[in-house]
Amino acid sequence: MGPPTEMLRSRQNPRVQAARRIARDVREARREGVLLADGITLVREALQARLAPQALFLDPADSSAEAIRAEAALRGAAVAHVSAPVLRAISTLTTPQGAVGVFTRPRCEMASLLAAADAGDRPLLAVFHGLQDPTNAGSLIRTACAAGLIGAVTTEGTVDPFHPRAIRAAMGACFRLPVCVDVPGETLWESLRRGGYRILSLDPRGDAPLSATLLEGPTAIMLGREGSGLDDRARSVCDRSIRIPMAPGVESLGVAAAGAIVFYALAVLGGGSQTNSAGRGV
Repeated sequence: MGPPTEMLRSRQNPRVQAARRIARDVREARREGVLLADGITLVREALQARLAPQALFLDPADSSAEAIRAEAALRGAAVAHVSAPVLRAISTLTTPQGAVGVFTRPRCEMASLLAAADAGDRPLLAVFHGLQDPTNAGSLIRTACAAGLIGAVTTEGTVDPFHPRAIRAAMGACFRLPVCVDVPGETLWESLRRGGYRILSLDPRGDAPLSATLLEGPTAIMLGREGSGLDDRARSVCDRSIRIPMAPGVESLGVAAAGAIVFYALAVLGGGSQTNSAGRGV
């Protein structure tokens, strides 16, 4: 049996105020090494991924919260019941979904990620360099996890992959897929080279169509800032830029859609599809 449940009715409660600060200030969450899981599904995902809970808040009137209580009891985690106004004050959602949790962020080191990749077959890694939209980052992490990539890396200056909106877009995949955060660019390029990785980028005017690209050994797919793409230094370290063939008149795809196509083409299909490559690139 887990610790006893208590009821919090005041937004001035110190634990409620601490959670509200984490929910409203992403930089504070990063400094404290925590993240906010907002809603029954994400709280349960975080518990099942064995993230360490710092605080769990449940609306006792929500019948679906029983799953959280059961999962928390298995983990020996304390749960606080809160009134609907208090949950609204903590949640980042317009309509709170029964539970909010503050968890310690998962940790990932480049050395351990690349070491684990050595044991895999044709490892594929996603690199986010300069992305600014948390929803795009979360969507890409969700797709990377589904396609079986070994992990993702964000460079310095890239959006926080544990931003509340990124976590919602990832639907908890960021709790399962190893994600190394804020790796300096030069450190990353050097680590990938030492690990024997080929570095590919996406570009509307890329050297080769995706249909002519095979997954041949360890590969990193680098995705750049929405709109402007990769900076000159990042482009210079890439071995090849690839484009996604499209129908005439279509200028480009959004980064989340483009990343999803490439992840699946390489990780699931192995690349080298027979699609018509005469169209313009992503």
